[in-house]
Amino acid sequence: LQEARHSVGFERAPDGRVLLLTEDGEPFQVKNDMGTPGMLLLRDAGGFCYYLPSSDADSLVQIDLSDDAVVAQLFANHAWEELVEPLEVLADDQTGAAGQSNAQSNNEADGEVEGRLEQLRLTERQFRSVVSLMA
Repeated sequence: LQEARHSVGFERAPDGRVLLLTEDGEPFQVKNDMGTPGMLLLRDAGGFCYYLPSSDADSLVQIDLSDDAVVAQLFANHAWEELVEPLEVLADDQTGAAGQSNAQSNNEADGEVEGRLEQLRLTERQFRSVVSLMA
């Protein structure tokens, strides 16, 4: 069964969780973001987090990752690799850059927050336990 899954670009961990495989064989954990319908969160082996943006044409409310046929149909062509986006957060700098105070500026009143963005990195345990990163 794992061989059949591997041939269409994914594996299933012993606990049932899906691991998407890149064309190079790099595994990415994947899970639904429970706060944003149709949004998938991914985590690479280094702990860096990503998301698959949903298009306006997507009518998927929730993706059933427990069904091998659904996972194979959605990810077998590896198109997801071109669509995946890094999940960036505002860096939690203790000291701001010259002229800034803790990554905030006067533009905050205008709804803009200036600062350094960095890609979110989570441990496997943190990734598994998070309910939503997009809401």
